[in-house]
Amino acid sequence: MLYLLSEEQKIKISREYSVRRFVVFLCFSFAVALLALVFIAPSYFLSHTKQTVVEERATALAQSNITEQARIAALSLEDAQKKIAILKPGTSSFSPQDLFRKVLSYKSSQIAIASLSFWKEPRRDGEVKIAGVAENRESLVLYVKGIEKIKMFSKVDFPVSNLAKDKNINFLISAVLSSRE
Repeated sequence: MLYLLSEEQKIKISREYSVRRFVVFLCFSFAVALLALVFIAPSYFLSHTKQTVVEERATALAQSNITEQARIAALSLEDAQKKIAILKPGTSSFSPQDLFRKVLSYKSSQIAIASLSFWKEPRRDGEVKIAGVAENRESLVLYVKGIEKIKMFSKVDFPVSNLAKDKNINFLISAVLSSRE
């Protein structure tokens, strides 16, 4: 077969063909990029708008007092749970009412109880505080000896300063509960 084209023309046609293929590839790539932009743009604008709305709400919530009120409510709830845990019967075999009855059973007519309080923290022994007025030293000493007989107490703290006066003695007695009762 005869060769109708010279070598130079063949190279020129080959280059022109490669350039045309490259131009078609670029046009196709541009069309794909344009379609991708058309389909992705609405999603981008929608997500960007939602992000700004969420950021605005977060700043408004941070500036509002709702978070402060929630923190205060959580603290008061925690405090109430601690108070309930104190009164809730745990491993001990007695209740505060039984304890108060025993403490008051040793009271004579010469002793006036002003306050009787029970305090117990988690993981610690409970404590009873008794405050009042005694008519004389003898009745106060007998009352303290009676409280010391109660087996629920591991320690009864009776300051000597309570015995400084002869009559109308203001006193404060602290009794620590034993951990095995």
